[in-house]
Amino acid sequence: MERLDLRIERGIFVIRSESDTVYLVDIRSLPRVMRLTGPRTHSRGWWDDQWAPLVKVFSSPDGETTEAGIIRVGRRATYVADPGGMADPNEHWWASRVVSSIEQLTDEELSELLAERGVQ
Repeated sequence: MERLDLRIERGIFVIRSESDTVYLVDIRSLPRVMRLTGPRTHSRGWWDDQWAPLVKVFSSPDGETTEAGIIRVGRRATYVADPGGMADPNEHWWASRVVSSIEQLTDEELSELLAERGVQ
Protein backbone atom coordinates (compact mmCIF):
# COMPACT_ATOMS: atom_id res chain seq x y z
CA MET A 1 0.00 0.00 0.00
CA GLU A 2 1.49 3.35 -1.04
CA ARG A 3 -0.92 5.66 0.79
CA LEU A 4 -3.08 5.39 3.89
CA ASP A 5 -5.97 7.85 4.14
CA LEU A 6 -7.23 7.74 7.72
CA ARG A 7 -10.47 9.43 6.67
CA ILE A 8 -11.40 6.46 4.45
CA GLU A 9 -9.56 3.28 5.49
CA ARG A 10 -10.42 1.09 8.46
CA GLY A 11 -8.21 -1.47 10.16
CA ILE A 12 -4.85 -1.83 11.92
CA PHE A 13 -1.75 -0.78 10.01
CA VAL A 14 1.99 -1.00 10.61
CA ILE A 15 4.05 1.89 9.25
CA ARG A 16 7.72 1.06 8.68
CA SER A 17 10.84 3.05 7.84
CA GLU A 18 14.57 2.30 7.93
CA SER A 19 14.36 2.66 11.74
CA ASP A 20 13.77 -0.16 14.22
CA THR A 21 10.83 1.86 15.51
CA VAL A 22 7.52 1.19 13.79
CA TYR A 23 4.19 2.95 14.19
CA LEU A 24 0.94 1.08 14.65
CA VAL A 25 -2.22 2.90 13.65
CA ASP A 26 -5.57 1.44 14.69
CA ILE A 27 -8.47 3.07 12.88
CA ARG A 28 -11.16 0.45 13.45
CA SER A 29 -13.11 2.80 15.73
CA LEU A 30 -11.57 5.62 17.79
CA PRO A 31 -8.17 6.31 16.17
CA ARG A 32 -5.15 5.36 18.23
CA VAL A 33 -1.42 5.06 17.64
CA MET A 34 1.48 3.18 19.19
CA ARG A 35 5.13 4.06 18.70
CA LEU A 36 6.56 0.55 18.93
CA THR A 37 10.24 0.73 19.77
CA GLY A 38 12.90 -1.77 18.80
CA PRO A 39 16.26 -2.81 20.23
CA ARG A 40 18.11 -0.02 18.38
CA THR A 41 15.63 2.77 19.17
CA HIS A 42 17.68 5.69 20.54
CA SER A 43 15.17 8.18 21.90
CA ARG A 44 12.39 6.87 24.08
CA GLY A 45 9.43 8.52 25.76
CA TRP A 46 7.22 7.35 28.62
CA TRP A 47 4.35 6.93 26.13
CA ASP A 48 6.26 4.48 23.89
CA ASP A 49 5.04 0.91 23.45
CA GLN A 50 1.49 1.69 24.52
CA TRP A 51 -1.66 2.80 22.73
CA ALA A 52 -2.48 6.52 22.78
CA PRO A 53 -5.43 8.38 21.29
CA LEU A 54 -4.45 9.67 17.84
CA VAL A 55 -5.33 13.35 17.49
CA LYS A 56 -4.03 13.84 13.95
CA VAL A 57 -1.45 12.66 11.45
CA PHE A 58 0.07 14.25 8.40
CA SER A 59 2.71 13.54 5.77
CA SER A 60 5.30 15.99 4.61
CA PRO A 61 7.58 15.68 1.58
CA ASP A 62 9.68 18.70 2.47
CA GLY A 63 9.03 19.56 6.12
CA GLU A 64 6.67 22.38 5.19
CA THR A 65 3.89 21.15 2.89
CA THR A 66 1.55 18.75 4.63
CA GLU A 67 -1.21 16.28 3.75
CA ALA A 68 -3.59 16.04 6.70
CA GLY A 69 -4.95 12.60 7.54
CA ILE A 70 -2.65 10.84 5.08
CA ILE A 71 0.43 8.66 5.53
CA ARG A 72 2.37 8.16 2.31
CA VAL A 73 5.34 5.95 1.38
CA GLY A 74 8.35 8.13 0.53
CA ARG A 75 7.40 10.89 2.97
CA ARG A 76 7.89 11.51 6.66
CA ALA A 77 4.80 11.15 8.81
CA THR A 78 4.07 13.15 11.94
CA TYR A 79 1.75 11.66 14.54
CA VAL A 80 0.06 13.83 17.19
CA ALA A 81 -1.28 11.89 20.17
CA ASP A 82 -2.78 12.54 23.59
CA PRO A 83 -1.27 9.75 25.72
CA GLY A 84 -1.75 11.33 29.11
CA GLY A 85 -5.41 12.29 29.19
CA MET A 86 -6.15 14.30 32.32
CA ALA A 87 -2.84 13.24 33.93
CA ASP A 88 -0.91 14.99 31.15
CA PRO A 89 -3.16 17.25 29.08
CA ASN A 90 -0.41 18.09 26.60
CA GLU A 91 -0.41 16.55 23.16
CA HIS A 92 2.76 14.76 22.12
CA TRP A 93 4.09 14.25 18.63
CA TRP A 94 6.48 11.95 16.84
CA ALA A 95 7.98 12.54 13.42
CA SER A 96 8.95 9.31 11.72
CA ARG A 97 11.74 8.75 9.29
CA VAL A 98 10.72 8.45 5.65
CA VAL A 99 7.99 5.81 5.40
CA SER A 100 9.13 2.72 3.48
CA SER A 101 5.99 0.59 3.75
CA ILE A 102 2.41 0.52 5.00
CA GLU A 103 0.81 -2.85 5.71
CA GLN A 104 -2.60 -3.78 7.05
CA LEU A 105 -2.43 -6.32 9.88
CA THR A 106 -4.82 -8.97 11.10
CA ASP A 107 -5.42 -9.24 14.84
CA GLU A 108 -3.19 -12.32 14.86
CA GLU A 109 -0.35 -10.52 13.05
CA LEU A 110 -0.67 -7.61 15.49
CA SER A 111 -0.44 -9.98 18.47
CA GLU A 112 2.65 -11.65 16.99
CA LEU A 113 4.39 -8.30 16.36
CA LEU A 114 3.65 -7.07 19.89
CA ALA A 115 4.89 -10.35 21.41
CA GLU A 116 8.03 -10.19 19.26
CA ARG A 117 8.76 -6.73 20.71
CA GLY A 118 7.89 -7.75 24.27
CA VAL A 119 4.74 -5.59 24.48
CA GLN A 120 1.51 -6.93 25.93
